[in-house]
Amino acid sequence: MRILIRHLLRAFESVGTLTALLILVVTSISCSTARSRYFGYTNPPQENVLRYVSGPEPESLDPQIPTGQPETRILLSLYDGLVDYHPRTMEPIPALAKSCDLSEDGRTYTFHLRSGARFSNGEPITAEDFVYTFTRGLSPELASQNASFGYYIENAEEYNSGSKPASSLGLRAIDDLTLEIRLKQPTPFFVGLLCHPFFRVIHKETVEKFGREWVRSENIVTSGAFNLLEHRPYDRLVVVKNPLYWDAEMVRLDRIEFYPLEDTNTMMNLYRSGEIDAFYNHVPPASWNAEVRAFEDEYLDFPELVVDYYTFNTLKAPMNDLRVRRAFSLAIDREAMSKFRRTTQPLAEFSPKGIFPDYDAVRESVFSEERTSRGISEDEWTRRKFDPEAARRMLGEAGYPVIKTTDGFSCPTFPVDQVEFLYNTAESNRVNAEYVQAQWKQNLGITVPLRNQEFKAFLQSRTNLDYSGIARGGWAGDYLDPLAFLKILYGKDNESATGWSNSEFDNLLDRANEERNPEARFALLARAEFLMLLDQPVLPVQTAATNWMKKPFVKGLYPNPGTLHTWKFVYIERNSEKWDSNVAKIMDRRDDFVDENLDRLMKTKSSVADVSGARVKR
Repeated sequence: MRILIRHLLRAFESVGTLTALLILVVTSISCSTARSRYFGYTNPPQENVLRYVSGPEPESLDPQIPTGQPETRILLSLYDGLVDYHPRTMEPIPALAKSCDLSEDGRTYTFHLRSGARFSNGEPITAEDFVYTFTRGLSPELASQNASFGYYIENAEEYNSGSKPASSLGLRAIDDLTLEIRLKQPTPFFVGLLCHPFFRVIHKETVEKFGREWVRSENIVTSGAFNLLEHRPYDRLVVVKNPLYWDAEMVRLDRIEFYPLEDTNTMMNLYRSGEIDAFYNHVPPASWNAEVRAFEDEYLDFPELVVDYYTFNTLKAPMNDLRVRRAFSLAIDREAMSKFRRTTQPLAEFSPKGIFPDYDAVRESVFSEERTSRGISEDEWTRRKFDPEAARRMLGEAGYPVIKTTDGFSCPTFPVDQVEFLYNTAESNRVNAEYVQAQWKQNLGITVPLRNQEFKAFLQSRTNLDYSGIARGGWAGDYLDPLAFLKILYGKDNESATGWSNSEFDNLLDRANEERNPEARFALLARAEFLMLLDQPVLPVQTAATNWMKKPFVKGLYPNPGTLHTWKFVYIERNSEKWDSNVAKIMDRRDDFVDENLDRLMKTKSSVADVSGARVKR
């Protein structure tokens, strides 16, 4: 059977890899065997290749452009930065910077780069390349949606807005191997933030020579553990090991084949037939979940640095009325939704619970104090997760009375023609959209029309506020701090896709970023979060678990809080005695290859991890 599949793959090459794989799924399923220890065909490939479904087609391979998880996964293979993600925890580990010094006032970082590091074209990587990369990412001309990541750098926001020149930035190449970064204020999570692709080094001459075409496979110059070999949009993207990478000796994969897919049933069948080795988070739909959970050597279910929420277009009626926004929020039974989804926890806050226990404790105290001062009872606050009676009352106060009927409720005066629920195409998103649509019909008597878009079009519609009513939102934290979530609502032109902004909220975040006492800082963040939740520009729904699968012979691929993988730690293990088993304990189990390389990287004197600020406790 396996030989037949490989012959068919070659025969179907002309119709595209994904088309061929879909045909193979039908063939493979017809040859299925009785249930075994593993979920479907499980045999390591003869080559050192990982076949991975990364998510929708990437918006761009320019590391400073995309905002989504699907692109980030791919970009982490192609570009390297001063630091990289720890494969298990996502805390920063040394990469192109072997060490770092921090000034006493917490504002100046001096990074010491490795000698001998090179781009994929053989040219050396220097401190000046990082100055160029950061400056370019912050430039008003690029108009990167991720530019705010760099606003902690001195004069970065002013440069991005066009009010100050590039020469004012707090960036300086002291020499080829020494980079100085000056911040406008102490920022405890700054080193962790530098793991993001936005800060990963790019090659100036290539970018300037080819313009927007610099990321094409025939032009691109990269800095990471892998080089781009092939990119067929909506079909596959292949990267191969970079022999010039500074840490090439530890890279054991020769190739990664990324497949852009959104249909979850297709992914599950490809995995079961053995045509892919792993897929991204949140893939198994509810109808598959009970079955796949039984495969304890493959199914990964861990806390995640992710929240699911819905955005309101607060600039358009009727969602410009706070009472309407609150009514729609109170009309969703989050507990029932999580039980239906099986892999989520209900969420009434905006930053996820369980990832930041110190912040959770401070937030609970601050929220109690704030609601008491505003006359909000504990019972009323508890019922904010679901209170359909209050929701109907608020709609009536907004001028849209809800009427009791023989079979439920109706709201005849509500302008349904001015409202829609927009979501990006994916099975899990469709299921969630249909669930909340049913909840609003049941509890408010309103049937909100659903509209779906392909991922790139969806992102553009949300960003431009080109939707009426409500849209799906999802956010994966870029670093391990509550601010990773709250920041998307910061500023007048923020990333929330709501049209909402609030100067008091902004001021609280500014004060928090200047506060060096962790508990006092968390208290300011919590007050900002409370203020934002009262104004309801977003509707928090649930916090997710990782919910994905990998073959047991794929090692070094961990369910870290962001499902963002440092690919140079990943390898194929052909000895079945060393395959992963009982992956519920995978985060605590030693892997000699992974841990010996981590130890090697962390032995550097004044390692970047030593100045990474307050650690997240787990």
